[in-house]
Amino acid sequence: MATYLGSRRMQEHSILILRSLSAAGTSSLEDIARLGGIDTAFQAMHRYPTSGRVQADGCILVTAFLSDSNNNSNDNSNNNNDNDNINSNNHNNSTNSRWSAPLAELGAVGLLITAMRSFPDEADLQEKCCFALFTLADNCGEECRDVIASFGGVEAVLQALLRHPRFPMIQAQGCIALRCFGRGSTENRWRMACFGGRVEQLEAPPPLPEEPAPAEGLRGKDVNIYSIWGKLADLHPELRWEGELGAFADRRVLEEGEGALEEEASRSYMAGVEDEGEDEGEDQREEEGEQEEEQEEDMYAEEQEEVRAVEMAEGMEVLFRSLRTYPSHATLQTCCWFLLQNLAVDDDRFQAKIAGLEGAALVMAALREHAEVPELQVEGYQLLQNLIGRPLPAGLSGPILTTVADGLVEMVLATLRLHQEDAAIQVIGAILLRSLILGGRLSAGDHGLASKLEERLVELEGFEEGLRVETLLQALRRFSSDVSTKSTQLGSVDSLLDALRRFPSNTLLQEHVTAALRDLAVSGKRTRRRISQMDGLTPLINTMQAHPHSAMVQEYCCDLLELQTCDGSENLAAVASLGLEALLAVFDNHLDKLEVQLTAVQAVEKLAVRSEPLRDLLIAGEGSRRVLRSMKEHGRSAELLIRGSKALLGLGRAGLGCRTEIVSLQGLEALVQAMHAHESSPELQVNGLRIVCLLASDSSELRQRLAELGGVDLVLHVLQVSPGVADVHEMSFRLFADLAMEAEANRQKMCNSRAEACILAGMQRHLEEAGVQREGLDIIRHLVNHSEESKAEIIIDDACERVMDAMKAHRKDVQLQRTACFCLLPMAQGNQDTGIRISSYGGIPLILKAMTAKSDDKELQEGAVCTLRVLAADSETIPHQIADNGGVQVVFASMQQHSDEPVIQENGLAVLANLAWCHAEHQESIEKCGACEFALEMMQQHKDSYKVQAFACAVMQSVCCDHPELRDKLAELGVIEAIMEAMKEHPRAANVQAFAASALQSLACNNLENTRKIRKMKLLELVEQAMEAHPKSVKLQEFGSMLIETIER
Repeated sequence: MATYLGSRRMQEHSILILRSLSAAGTSSLEDIARLGGIDTAFQAMHRYPTSGRVQADGCILVTAFLSDSNNNSNDNSNNNNDNDNINSNNHNNSTNSRWSAPLAELGAVGLLITAMRSFPDEADLQEKCCFALFTLADNCGEECRDVIASFGGVEAVLQALLRHPRFPMIQAQGCIALRCFGRGSTENRWRMACFGGRVEQLEAPPPLPEEPAPAEGLRGKDVNIYSIWGKLADLHPELRWEGELGAFADRRVLEEGEGALEEEASRSYMAGVEDEGEDEGEDQREEEGEQEEEQEEDMYAEEQEEVRAVEMAEGMEVLFRSLRTYPSHATLQTCCWFLLQNLAVDDDRFQAKIAGLEGAALVMAALREHAEVPELQVEGYQLLQNLIGRPLPAGLSGPILTTVADGLVEMVLATLRLHQEDAAIQVIGAILLRSLILGGRLSAGDHGLASKLEERLVELEGFEEGLRVETLLQALRRFSSDVSTKSTQLGSVDSLLDALRRFPSNTLLQEHVTAALRDLAVSGKRTRRRISQMDGLTPLINTMQAHPHSAMVQEYCCDLLELQTCDGSENLAAVASLGLEALLAVFDNHLDKLEVQLTAVQAVEKLAVRSEPLRDLLIAGEGSRRVLRSMKEHGRSAELLIRGSKALLGLGRAGLGCRTEIVSLQGLEALVQAMHAHESSPELQVNGLRIVCLLASDSSELRQRLAELGGVDLVLHVLQVSPGVADVHEMSFRLFADLAMEAEANRQKMCNSRAEACILAGMQRHLEEAGVQREGLDIIRHLVNHSEESKAEIIIDDACERVMDAMKAHRKDVQLQRTACFCLLPMAQGNQDTGIRISSYGGIPLILKAMTAKSDDKELQEGAVCTLRVLAADSETIPHQIADNGGVQVVFASMQQHSDEPVIQENGLAVLANLAWCHAEHQESIEKCGACEFALEMMQQHKDSYKVQAFACAVMQSVCCDHPELRDKLAELGVIEAIMEAMKEHPRAANVQAFAASALQSLACNNLENTRKIRKMKLLELVEQAMEAHPKSVKLQEFGSMLIETIER
């Protein structure tokens, strides 16, 4: 062959002989390689690219070297096209890697692909080339796949599949080769998908670089991978024949071209031949050979024209045609689904194309038919996962509903049971189950999907036409729940837990199985109950302990620990004894992983409130420290800070000891800092304030620290951003009240910040919340007593009305009614306009009803009568309003019930005195109820209280004024004697002296008997002495003068 390279016929016969010899066994292959047979065969293929015999026999020879068994080199051209005659599932694809690299280095790739392009209708050649390309790519690595793609190998194989749809061996070998090309190469998969040019506006990945390989490969780093693979190279001398001819040993072919080889071979072969006739015959044969070559070149041109005339098809359509044509060919199906599932990930348009070609239905059928083939199950389920788990912009409900309606859930669980020992199937099954469960739930919560479907009808299989968006979302939620329920009923929990136990060291499996169990557990009680029945907590905790560095395992196991305790106490003991240590270790092992910390903190939050023993164990395990450290590490995550605040709140409620620990760990400062950093997060503000208020409630020192940290402004901000949260208002008002009570500076800060406006707004918004009203009234009470300025501002902000609204809404709340009275009291003092506002808003009946409802409450009665006294003073209308609402009887009853309380007696007597002044009707009511006699008793009982003495005298004066009949009665009761005793007992009390003088004046007015009695008892001298002792008492001077004038008249 080397000598007669210029003779096409010689090459055809020679390469046929080599092909036949290759079938003899391994020793023949060794001899062919040792004698340079591969080199010469490749030279012939280079020399005669249009010779079908050279190309076919050369490809078969290559296949013989690459195959384990020489049976593959048999001519398959007579194979029946009927698929039923071929056991396609048992097709031998085993290869020999020994010859792969040498053959590739000698240019096998370019020769094989050229042969496929040159003779597209040669079925046998196409099959052998597909097998050979697959073998080279499989054994020579990623670099070889890139070279095959650069020579157009992907397109050549797809052309073979397209031209020979009825040849199962070509379809099988082609799909196997394409799978090998596409493994790990996005560019090659794009070549397949874009084959035929029907994918519009697709930008393929950038072309391969034309630089030498950057790293050492099969041929060394200095070899150009795009040139050497297309020509001969002297890198494998063991394949070169270095015998007598030695044409290739001195590289003359490579250096001087094929002409040098022909010239040397011609000289060697013709040496000693002198017959001119033979020369003429040879010349004639050469001329005939040239004519044959020209004819074959013309035929080749016609064949090329025919190739261009064949209708092109997209690569995915070619694959789908193969899938439909050979549904029973497991290897073909596996390879095609592998390519398609990767294409679905590569681009949304590829995914949409697969869905449009009914890929889901087709793969479901393949999975059913080949249930015993593990590899096909993995690839098929992976495609379904890529279709379901990566929804298109239009939503994923259609594919999900279609596949579930076709029995996907049942099929997945059956596959899990059938292939219990196959970890890969267990993994993809868990992933797919999870996607089915989450699909409807995520779609239902997808605002983007809702907006796209808004104001238009949705048509999906399984739904009635005309279904509206909200109905669709509800149906999706139900769908998610139904999938979970069905999965549990069919034994998904059992299968998944069994997988955990079977593969304890497989981290990937543990991750996805725990994720699927978590999503099932979230969906309903039935799943959680089944996990408990199967003792599922034990393998879950074992998984956490066995895979401490797997973030995914820790995240989902933390969720499962929390979920398994949410329905009752049956799992609390197991979590306490086995799981808490693993849970707390998560904080240390995955401190930098936000998602893991989120679930761990949430688990602490939930467990702390579900069981006191669990809470105590969490505290003992330094749960507070771990939560705080997580919050500091992920201070930018508002969600984690929210959960951390809730967890600290749950732990802090255990007692003072835990709260002290939190404070010692700078927890108060950390919480305040977090709230300042996320002012726009209402939920964080709310939960942060809850724990801050809880911590600050323990001591005034902590409250002062909070105030120094800007606590007042912080609380006001929380109230503004979360106006609808009642308990936050209650806690904030309580904190404000404590701060205001403890320091003047705090009250001033609140006044400067206009805290009263925020407080009153909160009270108005949460009128029905008794706690909010109580705490709000308490802080108003402090602020209104702070200064006249603050009182004026509070009144301007309608504080009176808010106080009375609270009294109306919560009539039975004693503490609220009591605080309300003490709020109204300072607002009405010295402010007649405020008194009018109170009375006009219905304040008088509210106060009297409060006194009646809880007559035994001393503080309430005190605040009420004090307020009534202030309201009745210096007003002409309010006394009438008090009396008209039964004020005389209510006040007198209060005085009777609390006769030992001098404050109540003092203010009660003052109220009665104001009511009786110049009102005959009220005077009679007071006298009829026995108030005068009771006043005399109080004067005797509270001799040391000058105020009781003074206002008792005031009552006598008011009742007698313009009421002659009562003057005699009171005198008979010994009023004059009681007045004289009070004057003598309290000579320094100007108001006692003043009201005593006024009472004596009223008794003596137009009453001769009382006048004589006053003279006889020398009371005028006492009055004159008092006037001299208290010259600055205007009232004493006035009433004393009036008494003297009345007596002397």
